[in-house]
Amino acid sequence: MTRKKWMMMAVMMCALLIGACGKKTDTTPSHKTVKVTQKSELPKGVKANDWNLILVNSEHKLKQELDFKQKIDGNVIVNSKIESALNDFVSAANKAGYKASLVSGYRSISYQKEVYADSIKSYENSGKSVAEAKQLTKEYVAEPGSSEHHTGLAVDMMSSNWYAKHNDLDNSSETDKGQKWLINHAVNYGFILRFPKDKEKSTKIDYETWHFRYVGKSNAKYIVKHHLSLEEYIDLLNKAGKN
Repeated sequence: MTRKKWMMMAVMMCALLIGACGKKTDTTPSHKTVKVTQKSELPKGVKANDWNLILVNSEHKLKQELDFKQKIDGNVIVNSKIESALNDFVSAANKAGYKASLVSGYRSISYQKEVYADSIKSYENSGKSVAEAKQLTKEYVAEPGSSEHHTGLAVDMMSSNWYAKHNDLDNSSETDKGQKWLINHAVNYGFILRFPKDKEKSTKIDYETWHFRYVGKSNAKYIVKHHLSLEEYIDLLNKAGKN
């Protein structure tokens, strides 16, 4: 089984309650970081520790499951606090003529441990050493506790037209009109494209056209306007004493 097919199977198996899969990158392309010189430039009333700005990545891992009310939308689970915004986002896409498909949402830490262990075992069974198996797994499967999907604030969403044809999460979808619409209009509903193509240095994750993260409208507008990653934005808030 090819690595890509294994990844796709993992995503589909995890669609209800599992841990995140995301390719880490070794590339470090240059990118612009906006320097904020006045605290007043940042959104008012926002703090780095707000519920919608929780940072989960390889350097900020969750040690235990977050306690939040869950909402099931089809086969996808999300934090109930983003239900209204997500519904508005999807409805707007449909009205614009670009039906959207929710591929996955909340994924638990506990199940991610199983996915992570299964990946290592699979590589070992194919003849890889323990060290090689672990390294290959880290490249394609997020370590337990390090995935944004654990928060219930992130969704993998694709243009239904593109997804029906390809049945895969792939960056070539950026050429699809429906996916372009989702990327360009996410900010209007409080979402950001979490892993932009030129922010791998700060996110440590490859460009993903499908991974949307809810941060709230004021935060989303600021992040998009100043071309920031969530890591860079939270760093600015902390430096401004907004924590």
